[in-house]
Amino acid sequence: MLSTFHKKQSTIYIVLFAILLAIIVGLLILEPPQDGEGWANIAGISLAALFFLVLAVREKQRARHTAETVVEKSERHLLQADRLIVKKTAGFLPQYWLFYANGKYLARIAVQRVPWYAYLLQLVPNLTVHLWLPLTYTIRDHDDKPIGSFRNNARMKLEVAIFDAEGQKIGIYKQNDWKTVLTFQGVLEDAQGRPLLKAKSSGFTGDFSITDEEGKQWAVFRYGWVPVEQQQLFKDYNNPYIEIDDDLSANERLMLLAMISTWFARKSTA
Repeated sequence: MLSTFHKKQSTIYIVLFAILLAIIVGLLILEPPQDGEGWANIAGISLAALFFLVLAVREKQRARHTAETVVEKSERHLLQADRLIVKKTAGFLPQYWLFYANGKYLARIAVQRVPWYAYLLQLVPNLTVHLWLPLTYTIRDHDDKPIGSFRNNARMKLEVAIFDAEGQKIGIYKQNDWKTVLTFQGVLEDAQGRPLLKAKSSGFTGDFSITDEEGKQWAVFRYGWVPVEQQQLFKDYNNPYIEIDDDLSANERLMLLAMISTWFARKSTA
């Protein structure tokens, strides 16, 4: 499981390295640098290519390290899990793999269908595709069965509609992305528009909790931390570790996961 994860990461980095290498070769052949500024541009692209190559080698090493490690499916279902480790894959569209605190596989969250024009838009400089397209994300459990989904509206004032496994709308998350850079604030509502939770992140720079106005704690974040027994599996130190309140209903858990995924997607662009 983890070996496959790291192999996919490595492949993405190799593709990015190859693209930059092709650009460098094309510039050297078609428009050779004539001055210091031209060579500086080549050097900048070369450094970026080297960076992706180093990342590819690192992920290959991690794939070999985890090749003999069997990551089992969790006995617990995602909707009963109280402690999650989140790993984000590389790529231009966010995808998240969820593991229980003991390292067993729980679920993944990924874009349901990628429109063909999304790949073309990725070529536009400084354009973050998933922020500007209305995309639907599916939450699949450890047996790859859909258990929920959510869809953003790709507007300046973000709204994320959240659905259960049957496609029934169970809630909506509203957020204004432009208030602060490192702090996200939003409101989680039920299907009838009644506020359930006024949520706020602290920029993912330390531990923080999500608590509603009645004092009910929905979740606690310990960013960059995993249990000691799992540090051999999760060697990178940027994995969000989330403790979820046992009393949350299945729908509340789905809404919480949709909100958290939205935060992570926005954080990667901040």
